[in-house]
Amino acid sequence: MAMQVRAEALPDWVKLDGFGTVGVYHADDPYATVRSDIRSSTGARNETRFDADSLFAVQLKLRPAGPFNAGFQLISKKEVNSSHRPRVQWAYLGWEPSSEINIKLGRALAPVFLMSDYNDLYYAQISAQPPGQVYSNNSITFNDGVTGQWERHFGEGVLGIEGYFGKTRVDVSLGEIEVPKQAGLSAKWTSGPLLLRLGYSRPKGGLKPFAGNSVDQFLGLVRDAQQLGLCSNCNQVYRERFKLTDVVNKMVSVGFSWDDDTHVVQGEWVSRKSDSAILSGSGGWYLLGARRIGDFTPYIVLGSLKPIAEPVDLRLTPPPQATPGQMALLSALAAANATNVTGQYHRDQLALGLRWDFSSNMALKLQWDQYKIKNRFWGSSNKVEFRMGPQSQFDGKVNTYTANLDFIF
Repeated sequence: MAMQVRAEALPDWVKLDGFGTVGVYHADDPYATVRSDIRSSTGARNETRFDADSLFAVQLKLRPAGPFNAGFQLISKKEVNSSHRPRVQWAYLGWEPSSEINIKLGRALAPVFLMSDYNDLYYAQISAQPPGQVYSNNSITFNDGVTGQWERHFGEGVLGIEGYFGKTRVDVSLGEIEVPKQAGLSAKWTSGPLLLRLGYSRPKGGLKPFAGNSVDQFLGLVRDAQQLGLCSNCNQVYRERFKLTDVVNKMVSVGFSWDDDTHVVQGEWVSRKSDSAILSGSGGWYLLGARRIGDFTPYIVLGSLKPIAEPVDLRLTPPPQATPGQMALLSALAAANATNVTGQYHRDQLALGLRWDFSSNMALKLQWDQYKIKNRFWGSSNKVEFRMGPQSQFDGKVNTYTANLDFIF
């Protein structure tokens, strides 16, 4: 309320606003941990958590008379480092030489997917979170560099071309991903209730694994196996397939949305290819359907995610009489072969939810999700994580329950 009073006292060319979410999240399986966002440090395993989707953001936009403008946004959300320290999502100087051209210099949103412009603004989305089957394929949300947009009316529609070039970084459960070079281009067409979007992005960067995590441990095992003579091609595979620097990802995405104020149909498809088995390729899709009935919007989401990776094929050479330590190492590398290192994490998802817009700036969402893992022995991932191998007690199915209060101000 105090911020609203201050905002109303500001001049017309200054806009101060914000948004947030207060969330409750529960996963019902005793063997699988489920994260609502792969950038989170913690997930739920047969427990209820309050730090999954909860966030708070404030933003300042300056639009004085003339072609120049500026924007600044801070978001506080628990991420991989378990900190709620606010991160800077926007910090740009904008230039609009005409009504059709908008150029931003500094930190701005990276236009990758259909909802990239409001990826963290859950209030603007029908479902509780962006569908992970697509959005977990690329966790990049901002670009440090140049971002440009061109729009022009054609008949009853508007064509927009967006592009960006620069660098970024993002922390996920595997470690710190530094991207010194990234570029992307997307086209958007809007006409009445219809929106179409086609995108291409190409980040080039590297992964710095957190000390002691699964990637760090695995790479150590590969080196040990070669030195002990337990693997005939580990050095070659390490150099060619287990790149941690200069990794190139190429992503193509297609999205659409139909919203006539009563019915909403939305879907996206993405394919990501990679030249590293550590940051492997993947692909996914989702389809959302919803209907507004007064202040209530029931909805359903279907989707799927699958890995896209060639077999690793580490050639193991067990000795005639292996020691317990050697057997453990060989077993771990055999598991890497079975999982293609990153896991056979092909999963399907069904979500049912209800959104209640009980206020002009607040919405309550209740959502049930069911994840089905195709390979319950080797399908662990940073989204649905469980102990892998023949000893796994996970049955391949887990349910989550979400209650989010979204608001804007």
